[in-house]
Amino acid sequence: MTPTRIACAGWSISPADAFLLRLREHFGCMLACEARHGSWFSDSATALLQRHRVTRVIADPPAGQPGPYVATSDDGYIRLHGSPRMYYSAHDEPYLAGVAEWLQGRNTWCIFDNTAAGAAILNALRLQKIQRAG
Repeated sequence: MTPTRIACAGWSISPADAFLLRLREHFGCMLACEARHGSWFSDSATALLQRHRVTRVIADPPAGQPGPYVATSDDGYIRLHGSPRMYYSAHDEPYLAGVAEWLQGRNTWCIFDNTAAGAAILNALRLQKIQRAG
């Protein structure tokens, strides 16, 4: 089955209004930015993302994020790398329940990147089960 459209695009870049405008025009979908440097959490970077309705990715573990998460759009994008061991560790039930609660009622994406030991599939299936039960 071939997808008929792109539903979400994510990237890591340096701030640039013109670039964000072109991305929005080209893709016409939710845009998400996974920041990996502290400068992306400044007031000016937050304003840039908000102005262009670019969703700031919630990453676990966070990279470069100096404080609590500040949303930049009404959409949500969570990328779970595994913690404490990146790419290997599974997320426990209470953590997944918190993720399910945050996702509720939003246009969201949740990407499990803890694939090295196979935890991603089990975590994704468990999250779906929690969401259906909720």
